[in-house]
Amino acid sequence: MMHFGGMHFFAGLFFVATCLLITYVYVVLVYLLLVAFLNGVYRYRYSVAKNYWFAGQGPSPDEVLRPPSLPYKNIPFLKRSALLTLVFLGTLYGYQRMHWLGADSCHYKAKEYWVAGQVVYAHRVLFDRINLHPENPIVHPYTLVQKAIFHCGEKYLPAADGERDVWFNAWFIYPFSRKTIQPYWVRTKKTSPKMVGILDGCWEAMNGIATKPIADPLMERKALLEWPFLFSYYLTWQGFYTGPLRLSSTRIFSSTLCRDRQEQMLVWIDSLSNRWLAKRLPHEIWKDYPYVASFRQEVLMHLLQNLTMSLAAFGEFSCDHPLMERMYEEYQAVMSADPIRNSYLNLQRVNKEQATAGYQSALYRAKGSAGNYLLQHVCGKEMPQELYRLVKKNGFLSSFYPAHDVEHVFKTSLKPLLERGENE
Repeated sequence: MMHFGGMHFFAGLFFVATCLLITYVYVVLVYLLLVAFLNGVYRYRYSVAKNYWFAGQGPSPDEVLRPPSLPYKNIPFLKRSALLTLVFLGTLYGYQRMHWLGADSCHYKAKEYWVAGQVVYAHRVLFDRINLHPENPIVHPYTLVQKAIFHCGEKYLPAADGERDVWFNAWFIYPFSRKTIQPYWVRTKKTSPKMVGILDGCWEAMNGIATKPIADPLMERKALLEWPFLFSYYLTWQGFYTGPLRLSSTRIFSSTLCRDRQEQMLVWIDSLSNRWLAKRLPHEIWKDYPYVASFRQEVLMHLLQNLTMSLAAFGEFSCDHPLMERMYEEYQAVMSADPIRNSYLNLQRVNKEQATAGYQSALYRAKGSAGNYLLQHVCGKEMPQELYRLVKKNGFLSSFYPAHDVEHVFKTSLKPLLERGENE
């Protein structure tokens, strides 16, 4: 049974019609540009041929070259393209209605806007597939329509329901987080209020999904599958809270804001596993979405590495701290030969390059080496042996930084710990 959101159905259709108009205009513009290009090529070739042709010697340019057959005013094309655009969007809209307005759906008035928004978002995804940035001027008209739909539809979602945060993440954060890209005009060497605003939006969405129930089961499933990307994006760029992103790791370790939020994120990432179990998602993730599990494992590693380094920076480090034991367990899991524990081995079967990059990020970059330094060189833990299932022996990022390199890179954060060791 497909539900119906009353008069809001027509509001949704209005937004779909707006999207159709934008798409049709783009189709016509592409056609006109093609005609202009072909005519330009023809005029250039005709000019060259005419300059080199002598009357009476060989065929004339008019006999050899023919003007393009495509006219600027092409009524049959305009009609066919309008019909095809209508069929395409109508089919897409119908599919979205069947998927999101089924028997188990909730908040039907709001869903009429969500369905229309998914049609708009599908166009943005198509542009993403040809590597256009989410803020590219070509994509911008669709983004404006998307924002209008969001502001209209969120009014009909209960304040106590986390669905509004699922919408916000899906339409305005995920286009950036799925590729971990920055917005336009954000530079790592400068402070960025724009980036801080996006991070605030990430935090709000994470908090909403974590703390509010989501009545619609399909929406909750979507949230649980996309949540790790939201975590990852926030952790990647959180250095902007401390100033420029460049060289921000030390400032992150010493930031009370970053530390408090990461402690909260650690609680949330654990709750995510429990929610996966409650919804019987682990097997589906293992089979169909291995990259989701690998993102969660990478986020967990980065949280533990950051928080243990914060212990050192705040002068609170202890080898007996629960975070140290937890991090030791996670290093053992990530470096395990068991694909149940090491999600990158499972990801490797579908995308070896992504699995290798994630594994290297979790272990062998600066923060991963710092975690190893605390476990092995400070606390004397015996670290797992590298089996080289995901990296090449003696290859780039295939081993931890030496201890003296870690002490040099993170000398400010490790200073309280090193000074305490000298005094002891």
